[in-house]
Order: sequence, then structure tokens, then C-alpha cells
Amino acid sequence: LARSYQRTRSLPPPVARSGTAEMPPSAVEDTLTASPVAVGTAAEVRILSALDERLVERLLAQDIRLVSSAWLLQASVTKLPTRQELEKLELELRGGEAPLLSGAAAAELVLRGDRSAGALSHGWLMGGDCDPNGHRLALVKRALQ
Repeated sequence: LARSYQRTRSLPPPVARSGTAEMPPSAVEDTLTASPVAVGTAAEVRILSALDERLVERLLAQDIRLVSSAWLLQASVTKLPTRQELEKLELELRGGEAPLLSGAAAAELVLRGDRSAGALSHGWLMGGDCDPNGHRLALVKRALQ
């Protein structure tokens, strides 16, 4: 469901309410616009829920952070900063729309059991910037609207 990102890595964190795997931008667009898929049988849901327990522990400890879709959809957001940059921004924006969900808010999304939280993972196009032209972020924003 979500990758664990260590606090020392300079990688973008998972994004709430998305659900794509590593693939080229054109395939990402196809996935983001696809119809929802049924989760499966009760047994499959129980198996997935067991995985959620470990994920919730990591979310509550804030070892994994989720980006707020409300923050991400703001017109002023044109790049997806690294986790470290988002955490710095979070401290600077006290009282404003936080870029990262709290551990409790992220865990609550997972515990709903309706797959309200997801992860976005993609390869970096070049060193230094994971999405230099903002094309992937634009696709994600379009899917979230």
C-alpha cells in the first residue's frame, strides 16, 4: 500500500488518494483515469486489513508520511518537494493548510477500510528533481479532482 521512507532520504513521500505504481507518464495517466476496481472477497479484505495494522503503526510513528490531497490540489503547488522540504514547510505554515497529514489523520484514512489512502511511486527522470516539468504532478492533480 505505501512504501516506507526513512527520514534521511530525499524522496517524495506517498500521496494520499492516489494509487499508481512505477510506470511511464502515459501509463500513469491511464491508471489514474481508470474505473475503480472492486477490492475482492471478505477473505481478501481480511488479508489486506492485516497488512494495514503494520502500516498504521508506521503512520502513527510518522515513519511514513502522507501528503494531504487538499494541500496538493492548491494552485500554488506546482512541484512535489522532497519529504524533508515538506516537513520544513509544515513547520513554517503553522495554522495554514499543512502539506503532510498527521500520523493520526493518515492512520484514520487507512482504518476506514475504504482505501481512502494510497501511494504514488514513480521513477525519477533525472538526478535532483523527480518531476522537473511538473507533468506527473499535473496528472495526479487531475486524478484527485
